Amino acid sequence: MAYHEKIVRLLEALYQGTKCTVRIDGGLTDWFEIIVGMLQGCILSPLLFNILLEVVVALALHGCGVGPSISGINIPELQFADDMSLLAESKHNLQDLVDHLHAASSRFGLKSQQL
Repeated sequence: MAYHEKIVRLLEALYQGTKCTVRIDGGLTDWFEIIVGMLQGCILSPLLFNILLEVVVALALHGCGVGPSISGINIPELQFADDMSLLAESKHNLQDLVDHLHAASSRFGLKSQQL
């Protein structure tokens, strides 16, 4: 996404070697290194997650040619805050969008949940 390498290295250093412990029955477990996920309470976590979602959506929907056309541009999705809507002109096209989004998000370890 064309972020300066210095920023990427700084963020990697922030997360590298992060350790935590878990409280169980009034005691603490041994410390262990966190190898995936965001730091809870970190002010950057929402921003980093949004950047990840932008990458996932770009990979999933880039050039898909699906979605309503506005002035000759296909609009396959709309995003606002933490909501996303997929747009298609048929059930088949909508399922294709969902499948592409699922495949792209799976590449980054994101999993869908059944409601």
